[in-house]
Amino acid sequence: KELYSTNMLCAPNRCLNPIFPALTGLQTMKGISSYTCVDNADGGKSLPFCGEIVTYNYQIAAIPDGVTTTQTPAEYWEGQALTDFVWHMGAMGFDEWDYRTKVNENVYADPCALAVLKLACYTYFPKCEHGHWGGETGSYVQPCFTACSNYITACQVECCDESVQCVFEFTQKDSDGNSLTQTGYSSHFGPSAFCTGSPASRGARTSFVLLGALAFLHFFLGASFFGERA
Repeated sequence: KELYSTNMLCAPNRCLNPIFPALTGLQTMKGISSYTCVDNADGGKSLPFCGEIVTYNYQIAAIPDGVTTTQTPAEYWEGQALTDFVWHMGAMGFDEWDYRTKVNENVYADPCALAVLKLACYTYFPKCEHGHWGGETGSYVQPCFTACSNYITACQVECCDESVQCVFEFTQKDSDGNSLTQTGYSSHFGPSAFCTGSPASRGARTSFVLLGALAFLHFFLGASFFGERA
């Protein structure tokens, strides 16, 4: 199957590796078996970096074995979100120092920066499983399809191939010959009890409508064509 576009006019834009913010962290979080639900009574104020994004009751994982730190689990995972945010912003060509803290209004004034921030924070601070309350344990609730699609739209990501997909699964071998499987985001649209994230942005909603219209036309015209032949 041909993976690359035959459109000679296509120009890659912000086609990074990893292509999505915190994608490596997503694999880490999916591999953690148990999370503890936190009753977010202070509306995220206890999370200096992600607090304005994580306004829901969220789950938190223990600090991984082998990591020596004096940080609390919340501080540790916020550090991971901040690191991934800063790396991705820098890789896209932004001056990451202009976007490091939540008090910097640049993040909220730039739709792309905000989409990166949301995807990083949703990844490390998943919402509590449906019906779970503070102190109860649960499993990972991955970011919604719309959190990923909002990033693609806001940051105008284009790779001229099929790599810009929010829902995917592929397997590759590491240097030792071990098979490693990497998966993408939830197929659910936010907000949903089955994923973490917000609704589709206006631009992403427009894309969904256009895709739906094209699919309908393709089906309708195809049906008409075969009907005429019959």
